[in-house]
Amino acid sequence: TGGIVAAGGITANGVVSHGTYTVATLPAAGSNAYKMANVSDSNAAASGNYGATVAGGGSNKVKVFSDGTNWVIA
Repeated sequence: TGGIVAAGGITANGVVSHGTYTVATLPAAGSNAYKMANVSDSNAAASGNYGATVAGGGSNKVKVFSDGTNWVIA
C-alpha cells in the first residue's frame, strides 16, 4: 500500500532508508514477501546470522527480509 511502484527499476543516487521496527511491530511476513525493513531489537547480531529468523528482546540493529513466511536477518 502506498509507495512507489516501478515496472523497470529504480536508481537512487543517495541513501535508501527502510522503515525501522521492533520485532513485535513488524508487519506480517506473509503479506510482505520480498520486502526489507530494519529491526532495532534483534536478539542476534547480523554477523554470522544471515537467514536466521529474527527474534526480539535484544539491542542489535539488523536489516531483515521477508521470505514470505518469516522475517529473516539479511
